[in-house]
Amino acid sequence: KENKIYFKITNYLNTEDKIYLRYLHAIRDNLVIEQVKKDNLDNHLYLEQELKYELDNNYKIYDLCNLKIEANKSLIPKYKIENYTSFEYLKYLCKEGLKKRFGSTVGSKYIERLKYELDVINEMNFCDYFLIVWDYVKFAKENNILVGPGRGSSAGSLVSYCLGIIDVDPLKYNLLFERFLNKNRVTMPDIDIDFDGLRKEEVIEYCKNKYG
Repeated sequence: KENKIYFKITNYLNTEDKIYLRYLHAIRDNLVIEQVKKDNLDNHLYLEQELKYELDNNYKIYDLCNLKIEANKSLIPKYKIENYTSFEYLKYLCKEGLKKRFGSTVGSKYIERLKYELDVINEMNFCDYFLIVWDYVKFAKENNILVGPGRGSSAGSLVSYCLGIIDVDPLKYNLLFERFLNKNRVTMPDIDIDFDGLRKEEVIEYCKNKYG
């Protein structure tokens, strides 16, 4: 047999919606409402009448679904590292990065600022986020993919500077960490990273393969 597709046009959802269809006909035909014959509307189909079986199935599928996405729950992938917690490893990398940036003589204001930022990041459960960004920026640099020096509010983060994510010293330019991340505004940190446009897909594939 020849396969045919049949279309049925429905004009409203439920039987009680017929009155609104009458108003629409009056507007369409430039008539007052009393001039639209009710009999002309009786032949119109409504969705519940024509698709009752399909609608019932939709409701059954809806009842079977039990997905719950909890509010204020972190969905950030975990950065897997042995023998360290995420916070411990982030702190270790930052201390090593501070030495790399400034050598053995690190000013007290940098040490105090780093401790403050790390405490905020840890309290807000964003340690894994910084480790993951550090990881894919490191991948790009190790594979000679051009990485921008940093921009936006993330330039106010000494942690990002110590990790090599950005190359702007926030204390030198009096940049505020709170504009980037603070406990009173519980939102995800947003680190803007620019990669070579011709090779950024390599960074994306690296993240997909490692973190899903």
